[in-house]
Amino acid sequence: GRSASLLSETSAMEPESRERRSAAALGWIVYRGAVKVLQTVLVVDSTRELTTRSAVFLILFLFVHLLGNLTIFAGRDAFNTYGHLLRSQPLITFIELYLLAGCVLHALSASVVSYRNKAFKAPSVPRLKLFLTGTAISAFLIVHVQHFRFAEFVPYKLASGEIAQDLYNIEKLVFRSPWVVLFYLMMIGVLGIHLYFGWRNVVYRMGIPAEHTKEAVRVGRVVLVAVMLGFAACPAYVYYLS
Repeated sequence: GRSASLLSETSAMEPESRERRSAAALGWIVYRGAVKVLQTVLVVDSTRELTTRSAVFLILFLFVHLLGNLTIFAGRDAFNTYGHLLRSQPLITFIELYLLAGCVLHALSASVVSYRNKAFKAPSVPRLKLFLTGTAISAFLIVHVQHFRFAEFVPYKLASGEIAQDLYNIEKLVFRSPWVVLFYLMMIGVLGIHLYFGWRNVVYRMGIPAEHTKEAVRVGRVVLVAVMLGFAACPAYVYYLS
Protein backbone atom coordinates (compact mmCIF):
# COMPACT_ATOMS: atom_id res chain seq x y z
CA GLY A 1 0.00 0.00 0.00
CA ARG A 2 2.80 2.42 0.89
CA SER A 3 4.75 1.67 -2.32
CA ALA A 4 1.60 2.26 -4.36
CA SER A 5 1.11 5.57 -2.56
CA LEU A 6 4.70 6.64 -3.25
CA LEU A 7 4.29 5.67 -6.92
CA SER A 8 1.12 7.73 -7.12
CA GLU A 9 2.85 10.77 -5.58
CA THR A 10 5.81 10.40 -7.94
CA SER A 11 3.49 10.21 -10.96
CA ALA A 12 1.67 13.32 -9.80
CA MET A 13 4.89 15.25 -9.33
CA GLU A 14 6.49 14.19 -12.63
CA PRO A 15 4.31 16.31 -15.00
CA GLU A 16 4.80 19.36 -12.77
CA SER A 17 8.54 18.76 -12.71
CA ARG A 18 8.56 18.41 -16.50
CA GLU A 19 6.62 21.64 -16.87
CA ARG A 20 9.08 23.46 -14.64
CA ARG A 21 12.04 22.12 -16.63
CA SER A 22 10.39 23.16 -19.89
CA ALA A 23 9.60 26.63 -18.56
CA ALA A 24 13.16 27.05 -17.30
CA ALA A 25 14.59 25.88 -20.62
CA LEU A 26 12.31 28.26 -22.54
CA GLY A 27 13.39 31.10 -20.29
CA TRP A 28 17.05 30.39 -20.99
CA ILE A 29 16.35 30.18 -24.74
CA VAL A 30 14.70 33.62 -24.70
CA TYR A 31 17.40 35.16 -22.50
CA ARG A 32 20.43 33.77 -24.33
CA GLY A 33 18.74 34.32 -27.69
CA ALA A 34 18.22 38.00 -26.87
CA VAL A 35 21.86 38.29 -25.87
CA LYS A 36 23.02 36.77 -29.17
CA VAL A 37 20.76 39.08 -31.21
CA LEU A 38 21.95 42.18 -29.34
CA GLN A 39 25.56 41.15 -29.88
CA THR A 40 24.81 41.45 -33.65
CA VAL A 41 26.24 39.40 -36.51
CA LEU A 42 28.70 42.12 -37.51
CA VAL A 43 31.32 41.80 -34.76
CA VAL A 44 32.37 38.31 -33.67
CA ASP A 45 35.51 36.66 -32.39
CA SER A 46 35.15 33.32 -34.16
CA THR A 47 33.51 31.73 -37.19
CA ARG A 48 31.57 29.31 -35.00
CA GLU A 49 30.18 32.21 -32.94
CA LEU A 50 29.16 33.97 -36.16
CA THR A 51 27.21 30.87 -37.22
CA THR A 52 25.40 30.80 -33.89
CA ARG A 53 24.53 34.51 -33.76
CA SER A 54 23.32 34.59 -37.35
CA ALA A 55 21.22 31.44 -36.75
CA VAL A 56 19.54 32.98 -33.69
CA PHE A 57 18.86 36.21 -35.58
CA LEU A 58 17.34 34.36 -38.54
CA ILE A 59 15.14 32.27 -36.24
CA LEU A 60 13.90 35.48 -34.62
CA PHE A 61 13.12 36.83 -38.07
CA LEU A 62 11.08 33.70 -38.83
CA PHE A 63 8.91 34.36 -35.77
CA VAL A 64 8.31 37.99 -36.77
CA HIS A 65 7.69 37.01 -40.39
CA LEU A 66 5.16 34.37 -39.35
CA LEU A 67 3.22 36.84 -37.20
CA GLY A 68 2.88 39.09 -40.24
CA ASN A 69 1.92 36.22 -42.53
CA LEU A 70 -0.84 35.09 -40.18
CA THR A 71 -2.71 38.36 -40.76
CA ILE A 72 -3.78 36.76 -44.06
CA PHE A 73 -6.46 34.99 -41.99
CA ALA A 74 -7.84 38.38 -40.90
CA GLY A 75 -8.69 39.39 -44.47
CA ARG A 76 -7.48 41.56 -47.31
CA ASP A 77 -7.35 44.91 -45.54
CA ALA A 78 -5.54 43.51 -42.48
CA PHE A 79 -2.91 41.74 -44.58
CA ASN A 80 -2.33 44.75 -46.83
CA THR A 81 -2.13 47.03 -43.78
CA TYR A 82 0.59 44.79 -42.34
CA GLY A 83 2.48 44.96 -45.63
CA HIS A 84 2.10 48.73 -45.83
CA LEU A 85 3.29 49.26 -42.26
CA LEU A 86 6.30 47.09 -42.97
CA ARG A 87 7.30 48.82 -46.19
CA SER A 88 6.67 52.32 -44.90
CA GLN A 89 9.13 51.93 -42.02
CA PRO A 90 12.05 54.36 -42.46
CA LEU A 91 14.52 51.66 -41.42
CA ILE A 92 13.18 48.99 -43.78
CA THR A 93 16.16 49.26 -46.16
CA PHE A 94 18.63 48.85 -43.28
CA ILE A 95 16.62 45.91 -41.90
CA GLU A 96 16.55 44.20 -45.30
CA LEU A 97 20.30 44.69 -45.78
CA TYR A 98 20.99 43.41 -42.27
CA LEU A 99 18.80 40.39 -42.96
CA LEU A 100 20.65 39.75 -46.21
CA ALA A 101 23.95 40.04 -44.35
CA GLY A 102 22.68 37.58 -41.74
CA CYS A 103 21.74 35.03 -44.42
CA VAL A 104 25.02 35.36 -46.31
CA LEU A 105 27.19 35.30 -43.19
CA HIS A 106 25.33 32.29 -41.82
CA ALA A 107 25.83 30.32 -45.04
CA LEU A 108 29.51 31.28 -45.34
CA SER A 109 30.42 30.74 -41.69
CA ALA A 110 28.62 27.39 -41.56
CA SER A 111 30.52 26.29 -44.68
CA VAL A 112 33.84 27.37 -43.17
CA VAL A 113 33.12 25.52 -39.91
CA SER A 114 32.18 22.40 -41.83
CA TYR A 115 35.32 22.62 -43.95
CA ARG A 116 37.54 23.04 -40.89
CA ASN A 117 35.89 20.03 -39.30
CA LYS A 118 36.46 18.07 -42.54
CA ALA A 119 32.71 17.55 -42.74
CA PHE A 120 32.80 17.78 -46.54
CA LYS A 121 35.25 14.87 -46.78
CA ALA A 122 33.47 12.59 -44.32
CA PRO A 123 30.07 14.18 -43.64
CA SER A 124 27.80 12.87 -40.90
CA VAL A 125 24.12 12.48 -41.74
CA PRO A 126 23.04 15.58 -39.75
CA ARG A 127 25.80 17.76 -41.28
CA LEU A 128 24.99 16.53 -44.76
CA LYS A 129 21.31 17.32 -44.21
CA LEU A 130 22.21 20.80 -42.99
CA PHE A 131 24.36 21.43 -46.05
CA LEU A 132 21.82 20.12 -48.57
CA THR A 133 18.81 21.80 -46.96
CA GLY A 134 20.75 25.05 -46.54
CA THR A 135 21.60 25.05 -50.24
CA ALA A 136 17.97 24.40 -51.19
CA ILE A 137 16.75 27.16 -48.86
CA SER A 138 19.17 29.65 -50.43
CA ALA A 139 17.75 28.90 -53.88
CA PHE A 140 14.18 29.09 -52.57
CA LEU A 141 14.77 32.53 -51.05
CA ILE A 142 15.57 33.93 -54.49
CA VAL A 143 12.24 32.66 -55.83
CA HIS A 144 10.35 33.85 -52.75
CA VAL A 145 11.79 37.37 -52.92
CA GLN A 146 10.96 37.61 -56.63
CA HIS A 147 7.38 36.55 -55.93
CA PHE A 148 6.65 39.08 -53.20
CA ARG A 149 9.36 41.68 -52.62
CA PHE A 150 9.87 42.66 -56.25
CA ALA A 151 6.34 42.05 -57.50
CA GLU A 152 4.73 44.70 -59.70
CA PHE A 153 2.99 47.39 -57.65
CA VAL A 154 -0.77 46.83 -57.52
CA PRO A 155 -2.54 49.69 -55.68
CA TYR A 156 -5.06 49.01 -52.95
CA LYS A 157 -6.92 51.59 -50.85
CA LEU A 158 -6.77 50.70 -47.17
CA ALA A 159 -9.61 51.35 -44.74
CA SER A 160 -7.47 54.22 -43.44
CA GLY A 161 -7.53 55.80 -46.91
CA GLU A 162 -3.85 55.18 -47.64
CA ILE A 163 -2.72 53.53 -50.88
CA ALA A 164 -0.77 50.32 -50.38
CA GLN A 165 0.57 47.39 -52.35
CA ASP A 166 -2.15 44.76 -52.76
CA LEU A 167 -0.12 41.91 -51.28
CA TYR A 168 -3.31 39.96 -50.64
CA ASN A 169 -4.10 39.82 -54.35
CA ILE A 170 -0.47 38.96 -55.16
CA GLU A 171 -0.67 36.04 -52.74
CA LYS A 172 -3.83 34.80 -54.44
CA LEU A 173 -2.20 35.06 -57.86
CA VAL A 174 0.94 33.21 -56.74
CA PHE A 175 -0.89 30.47 -54.84
CA ARG A 176 -3.67 29.82 -57.31
CA SER A 177 -1.50 27.09 -58.80
CA PRO A 178 -1.48 23.83 -56.81
CA TRP A 179 2.07 23.19 -58.04
CA VAL A 180 3.34 26.45 -56.58
CA VAL A 181 1.58 25.68 -53.30
CA LEU A 182 3.12 22.20 -53.29
CA PHE A 183 6.55 23.71 -53.98
CA TYR A 184 6.20 26.13 -51.07
CA LEU A 185 4.99 23.38 -48.73
CA MET A 186 7.96 21.21 -49.72
CA MET A 187 10.39 24.06 -49.08
CA ILE A 188 8.80 24.77 -45.70
CA GLY A 189 9.43 21.10 -44.94
CA VAL A 190 13.05 21.49 -46.04
CA LEU A 191 13.40 24.54 -43.78
CA GLY A 192 11.90 22.53 -40.94
CA ILE A 193 14.49 19.76 -41.41
CA HIS A 194 17.28 22.34 -41.44
CA LEU A 195 16.00 23.90 -38.23
CA TYR A 196 15.45 20.52 -36.54
CA PHE A 197 19.04 19.37 -37.02
CA GLY A 198 20.61 22.82 -36.68
CA TRP A 199 18.78 23.77 -33.49
CA ARG A 200 20.77 21.32 -31.37
CA ASN A 201 24.02 22.93 -32.49
CA VAL A 202 22.65 26.39 -31.70
CA VAL A 203 21.53 25.42 -28.19
CA TYR A 204 24.93 24.02 -27.23
CA ARG A 205 26.64 27.23 -28.39
CA MET A 206 24.23 29.78 -26.92
CA GLY A 207 25.62 29.64 -23.40
CA ILE A 208 22.64 27.84 -21.86
CA PRO A 209 23.61 26.01 -18.63
CA ALA A 210 24.39 22.33 -19.18
CA GLU A 211 21.52 21.13 -16.98
CA HIS A 212 19.01 22.87 -19.28
CA THR A 213 20.46 22.12 -22.73
CA LYS A 214 18.69 18.81 -23.35
CA GLU A 215 15.30 20.25 -22.45
CA ALA A 216 16.07 23.42 -24.45
CA VAL A 217 16.66 21.27 -27.54
CA ARG A 218 13.33 19.49 -27.05
CA VAL A 219 11.30 22.64 -26.29
CA GLY A 220 12.87 24.57 -29.15
CA ARG A 221 12.10 21.81 -31.63
CA VAL A 222 8.47 21.68 -30.53
CA VAL A 223 8.15 25.46 -31.00
CA LEU A 224 9.87 25.32 -34.39
CA VAL A 225 7.48 22.60 -35.58
CA ALA A 226 4.57 24.87 -34.62
CA VAL A 227 6.18 27.73 -36.56
CA MET A 228 6.56 25.56 -39.66
CA LEU A 229 2.91 24.50 -39.43
CA GLY A 230 1.97 28.17 -39.24
CA PHE A 231 3.94 28.95 -42.38
CA ALA A 232 2.42 25.96 -44.19
CA ALA A 233 -1.11 27.02 -43.28
CA CYS A 234 -0.77 30.35 -45.16
CA PRO A 235 -0.32 29.13 -48.78
CA ALA A 236 -2.76 26.29 -48.16
CA TYR A 237 -5.40 28.77 -46.94
CA VAL A 238 -4.85 31.16 -49.87
CA TYR A 239 -5.16 28.27 -52.32
CA TYR A 240 -8.40 27.29 -50.60
CA LEU A 241 -9.72 30.84 -51.07
CA SER A 242 -8.77 30.75 -54.75
